[in-house]
Amino acid sequence: MKIKPKLPGTKTWLHSLEWHPETFEAFLEELEYVVTQGQKTDHLLLFRGQADYRWLLDSTFVRWVKKNILGISSLEKLKPDYQSSKQANHLLGELLLYKFGELTNPSRGLWDLAEKIQSWIHGLSG
Repeated sequence: MKIKPKLPGTKTWLHSLEWHPETFEAFLEELEYVVTQGQKTDHLLLFRGQADYRWLLDSTFVRWVKKNILGISSLEKLKPDYQSSKQANHLLGELLLYKFGELTNPSRGLWDLAEKIQSWIHGLSG
């Protein structure tokens, strides 16, 4: 869903999806506007907070990869051509699999859920 800000005083910064309302009241009005637009188009909207306003909407994992693997600031954006490249996607996929296969393990609850899903799928195909 791509919409433009409702209020003329709301600036877009670096990207048309990054809005910076002038005041807190303007923020609330823009937020209500986004919710209304989402309801009109039957979109599921997800809102997320972050500890540092400079952060992009990257996960902790992606910020770690930027800093420790790519050697760039976690506040920087990847170049669009690299971000959508096969190499970048393979790198992130392999690192994510490594993280969850070697550095940490899924919780017991996640394993239990996976077993339930597997038995449900086998029940459908059997």
